[in-house]
Amino acid sequence: RNGEAAESRFSVMFGSCNKVNYEQPFWPIVQSHSPDLWIWMGDNVYADRKRTLQELPRAWMHSRQSGMNMLDFLFEPAPEQKLRALYDAQLAHPGYKAFLDTGVTVLGTWDDHDYGLNEGG
Repeated sequence: RNGEAAESRFSVMFGSCNKVNYEQPFWPIVQSHSPDLWIWMGDNVYADRKRTLQELPRAWMHSRQSGMNMLDFLFEPAPEQKLRALYDAQLAHPGYKAFLDTGVTVLGTWDDHDYGLNEGG
């Protein structure tokens, strides 16, 4: 067009620290901005579980014997079935599903809570 470049816009939004079982009122707000790309920055779901007080002594001994990080004994990682169930629940969340149905590209990475142990390194 007369040697002028057409103006283009590329919008990126990102988020993290999402708990599947909590309300997620932000998806319509995110969707209203029509991003081209959504990036999950980690803790997309919270799959690990804090151990109970009764479980801590045994977990502490195991962590010391196995050379685990000092904080690893506080949390129990999720088995694969639980991880799948949490991600399936997120995919089925009505607000998130509506957002995905717009055709937005979604990228992401895992962090400590969604794949492994809290602060597990």
